[in-house]
Amino acid sequence: MYPNDMETQAYQANHGAICSRFDKYQSFMGRGLAYVAIHFIGLLELRLAKAGLKLSAATTMQQMRALHSCLCWNAGARKAIRKLEEPNEAQAQIMKAMGYEVNSGVLQKLQS
Repeated sequence: MYPNDMETQAYQANHGAICSRFDKYQSFMGRGLAYVAIHFIGLLELRLAKAGLKLSAATTMQQMRALHSCLCWNAGARKAIRKLEEPNEAQAQIMKAMGYEVNSGVLQKLQS
């Protein structure tokens, strides 16, 4: 039923809800894409756990959906600039776990 790679097996061992998630995603987008979606959700949760955050992928996505952006058009500029609002503490921790931060409204990769 599942691919036999080690990451998927480790994910299955650590997350008991894999079957219900798989069924949900399989009915929504088909079997092949469901494997990919479950794999990326697992990778997201592993990266968050590695950073010490005990958040589910669903909670993380809900938090990040609440991060708003706006278009700013400076006088004389030909194009608008997209800026992010200041993230709350949870959003900032999630972005840090992913290797990014918001600096003056601009998303920037953290320096290693």
